[in-house]
Amino acid sequence: MKLSESELIWHGDYPQACVERVRADIAICLDEDLDDPEDLGFHTVFLGDDLDGAIVMVWGEQGSKALHCEYHEKAEWVPISELDVGN
Repeated sequence: MKLSESELIWHGDYPQACVERVRADIAICLDEDLDDPEDLGFHTVFLGDDLDGAIVMVWGEQGSKALHCEYHEKAEWVPISELDVGN
């Protein structure tokens, strides 16, 4: 099965219109490289031309054959220096 055919589990509200855009992006960007949803760390789907606009974060989870998705109306970029990475 291709990754783009995986079940999508949505975390929070999302516009129904973005579902096909997410599937199309996954097909273009991930189908050739990954076989299993749980192998995906994360992937960002940009829903428009504006890098600060709406996005969908997509990730895999251990033991899950679904892709997990979360819609954000506006991207919030954080400098790496501001991330709390195990400190």
